[in-house]
Amino acid sequence: MRLKNVLFALSGLLVVVGFLMLLVPLTDVLSGDELSYSFLILGVVLVIVGYASFKKTESLSVIESLLVASLAWLVIPALSALALVIETRIDFADAFFESMSGFTGTGFTVLTPSTLKKSILMWRALMQWTGELGIVVFAMIVIPYFYETARTVYGLERPLRIGMNLYETAKRLILVYITLTLIGFVSYVVTGLTPFDALTHIMTTIATGGMSTYNEGYNIIYAYSPSSAIPFMVFMTLGALNFIVLYNLITGNFREVLRSEELRYFILALIILSAITGVTYRVLEGGDFMTGFFNQVSGMSTTGFNIGSLKNLKNFTKSLLILGMFLGGMTFSTAGGVKTLRLVMFLKRLSIYTEKIVLPPSVIKRVVIQGQTVSDEEVSISFMLISLYVMAAFIISSLITLFNAEYSFIDALFETVSALSCVGLSVEVITPTAPLAVKVLIALAMYIGRLEFTPLLVLRSLVAQRKY
Repeated sequence: MRLKNVLFALSGLLVVVGFLMLLVPLTDVLSGDELSYSFLILGVVLVIVGYASFKKTESLSVIESLLVASLAWLVIPALSALALVIETRIDFADAFFESMSGFTGTGFTVLTPSTLKKSILMWRALMQWTGELGIVVFAMIVIPYFYETARTVYGLERPLRIGMNLYETAKRLILVYITLTLIGFVSYVVTGLTPFDALTHIMTTIATGGMSTYNEGYNIIYAYSPSSAIPFMVFMTLGALNFIVLYNLITGNFREVLRSEELRYFILALIILSAITGVTYRVLEGGDFMTGFFNQVSGMSTTGFNIGSLKNLKNFTKSLLILGMFLGGMTFSTAGGVKTLRLVMFLKRLSIYTEKIVLPPSVIKRVVIQGQTVSDEEVSISFMLISLYVMAAFIISSLITLFNAEYSFIDALFETVSALSCVGLSVEVITPTAPLAVKVLIALAMYIGRLEFTPLLVLRSLVAQRKY
């Protein structure tokens, strides 16, 4: 392993973070607030040091790319936390938690948005908007030849191509992202949101992030603009779609959109589960159908906006939301969860196993998705990730109840699944006054959930490397 190349790749990512930080003092100037010097100074330093340190190298190996991805998702939130500590005077643990929640697109918060100036609220939206698409994608555009160095890192972050090469793919991904953001901004303004609310909320909607500019989250938006629930649900759903599907949708290639088997399964599951949750809200909770439907769309798209409080819901309703968060969106999207494609693989493999009982041994059946045979290795990897997810959810939930006996297991599981799927829906286990151990566990869940257990693969690979 070449540590030098790992550091070169990291320096390229830091340039992007530096440019993003410079948008905070720019927002201060536009809004007439006091300049955020911590973001200004740190942003300039990161841009200069990053450009000076980056050198074009040959493509990283798989283990080097795994290490870059694992370190980047610790270093970048740590740098953001440093700027937040200086600017907002909160302690580093809370600042790191907020930054991890932001860049992973989760949406948990331990801050009080009403006390923050517009530039910091914008920073929270920026963290989600850029973090969910992937800092690597932006680095490919900003840093010359970066795509040649970190092509394997991109393969881990967002393994798809919608262009002739990685550079063209990055440009098209950003084009899709910006297009949806602009369309969403206009639709939010039309339904009555202020331009600032519309911008910050569409950024966190299309990124399936869910951070809001209000203490009570989307509830405030819904109170003054109930009709906004419709475009919010539309763009939460769009954010959970595969980028190939989105690109085909935007370019008018509807035939390819309709050919996506994963899309059909995702939309069907989303509608059925959201409808069941809506009925449950109406029958068990004494609420209305729309509230339950909206909250499940938010949960399964892994966005994290909610109408009403989730804390006092009955366990059955919480379980439905947990199921939606567990399933998540489509592969190669900004959404979290186990992903629809993996679930389809699992169900098809399960069906084949049951059929083998009655079929003769000479009959060999394979998992086929959209006319293509899925290799046994791909199916095994999907099983492994689902198993790791379930194990992590129960271990972390159990530890949370150990550190604070006041939490019920269902609430601890709700919060843990929300973190592992990078959702942000909360039953108020995570609050500014939550125990530090609980915040650490939830931050860990956000980290490994966003990276889909890449850090565990890194540790295993490093151990294996030392053996041979």
